[in-house]
Amino acid sequence: MTTTTDAGKSGRKTYTENVLRQLIRLDRAGDTQEMALAVQAILETLGHYALADRAFLFNLTEGGRTFRNSVEWCRSGVSARQGNLRDIAPEEIPV
Repeated sequence: MTTTTDAGKSGRKTYTENVLRQLIRLDRAGDTQEMALAVQAILETLGHYALADRAFLFNLTEGGRTFRNSVEWCRSGVSARQGNLRDIAPEEIPV
């Protein structure tokens, strides 16, 4: 008989395996396009695991005082916000 705890462990194992696969894909990326696809896949995996509508990756801008949304994954039917999240102060980053 499978218990709820066993099912939770199985789900975490699958999630962990997916993240590891995507990290290996990122590590083996041969060019920037492959790297971008791997990062997108990692955000999607994290978003699904967290039951989130979107997942972001923010980069520090060249001036070092603000951030910009460089990559975003959105669940189907959810509008992207990437274009609206540029040059924002750390305290303004959505959580």
